[in-house]
Amino acid sequence: MYNEAGAITVTLERVINTVMPDFVLQVELIIVDDCSTDDSAILAERFSTEAANIRVIRLNIIGGKGAAVAAGVDAARGDTILVQDADLELDPADIPALLKEYHEGEKEIVSGTRFRSGRRYRGHAGPAVTVNRLLLLMAVTAVIVWLPQMVYWKEMTGHWLWFSYGSDERFFFGDPAIVKGLFSWRKGLFIYTPLMIFSFAGIIALWIRRSPHALAITTFVPLNIYIIFSWWCWWYGGGFGQRAFIDSYALMAVAAAALLSQSFSAGRRFFSVAVMTAFLLFATLSIFNNIQYYHGAIHWDSMTMEAWVDSFGRVRLSARFNDLLEAPDYEMAKKGADR
Repeated sequence: MYNEAGAITVTLERVINTVMPDFVLQVELIIVDDCSTDDSAILAERFSTEAANIRVIRLNIIGGKGAAVAAGVDAARGDTILVQDADLELDPADIPALLKEYHEGEKEIVSGTRFRSGRRYRGHAGPAVTVNRLLLLMAVTAVIVWLPQMVYWKEMTGHWLWFSYGSDERFFFGDPAIVKGLFSWRKGLFIYTPLMIFSFAGIIALWIRRSPHALAITTFVPLNIYIIFSWWCWWYGGGFGQRAFIDSYALMAVAAAALLSQSFSAGRRFFSVAVMTAFLLFATLSIFNNIQYYHGAIHWDSMTMEAWVDSFGRVRLSARFNDLLEAPDYEMAKKGADR
């Protein structure tokens, strides 16, 4: 159970009121709370105080459904275990049929599907079907989008998959340019996309808020940085800023949103005002940087500290701007030198 305050009461009432088969002599109900931040656990504990066969277990860290099921199984005292989702995705009305099949068939385990019978179930069965169909549609669409490229590769090279970069272009996993990629004047992520500072700081906020996304984003961010900046051309040719991170912006926005949310819920007005002010200033600076790039005051691959200082506050490049640039040596970079 995680943040199911709106459903847990109904779910427990339906499970408790389910009429069990005659061969069921005793029932215990174990509710596992996966670090809910709402009133889910409080509502569940009200039931446990009213019945000796109802227990609530609170996990110390968010572990997901697998960890919750494992904790419940470890705590169970009976010889037959059923799993019931707190959001009614699984219908308690199916419990007697599952138990009957298990008892009469002398099976080790019993499972089933809610969708082949044609019946309509309460809860989340409808949305689940819709989501499954959308996922299938996305998978088919991805194949359709990739198919022309793969056919082209097959026709031109004789292979369905082909590394289309040059044979001398590769990753240098033993020498990633992480510091340059994050802080350099040429293409530093934090220099030209300062809002990313909020995203990185927001990872801490995710853990403070016990977000279910904390572990995934914490794992993804350093791995993504390592892979991107291990490419021989860590600045990724001509363009504004670190364009290789664009695909990550949606995920990083989750961390930034966590920081903003934490600042407003911390109860300290000065802190929330300071965070929001910095956020707006960095957003304004990012927009201004794009305008500078459009007018040539930020170069596509040859920026230096001197050139950045010269263009600071300018919309258009100065007369001496081009003299302050330092072009990268692409051929040397391919060999792993002068990166």
